[in-house]
Amino acid sequence: MSARKRIQPSEVTSLQKMLVAIVAFGLMAIFMTLLVNGAGIPDGRQDATRTAANDSQSNIAALMARLKDNPTDVEALQEIAESFSRNEEWDKAVQFWSKVVAITPKDANALNHRGMALLQAERYQEAVSDFEQIVAQDPGAYHAMYYLGMIYKYEIKDAGKAKNYFQGALDAKPEEKDAVKAIRKEMESI
Repeated sequence: MSARKRIQPSEVTSLQKMLVAIVAFGLMAIFMTLLVNGAGIPDGRQDATRTAANDSQSNIAALMARLKDNPTDVEALQEIAESFSRNEEWDKAVQFWSKVVAITPKDANALNHRGMALLQAERYQEAVSDFEQIVAQDPGAYHAMYYLGMIYKYEIKDAGKAKNYFQGALDAKPEEKDAVKAIRKEMESI
């Protein structure tokens, strides 16, 4: 017969205290997680996001009404395109930037915005066309050359053209030191 050790009352108390501490720690961890993550309780951030989306939609509706009266209202078209870009609705942004470009074909800003929307929509050849038009109008447009370099390097996989555009961007002597650093970094990794 084996001798069993009797648990002393002081030992039970220590064991109980440890168990209570572990449970309390677990409950506190759950509470903190719910507090940090919001526990599905609506807060001001969610309401603000919802309000911004509603404001954006009502703003677009008002701008569309303006376009009914004047389909060539460049300002309204730009505001709609920018709204779709902010919402990352790239195909719609391209559609409205294209209308702006059709009305003002030499507007480098509109070409740049459409080029960026095309890039985000993964329509790389069309983006190349817009950025090349910008460079044709302004050989010192190093931002356009930088984006052309990036598209050729990462999407079209033409290292020679990428390097040429990056070099062109450097030759345009951008004043922004961060731009120069980024361009050199891309060239070095070709």
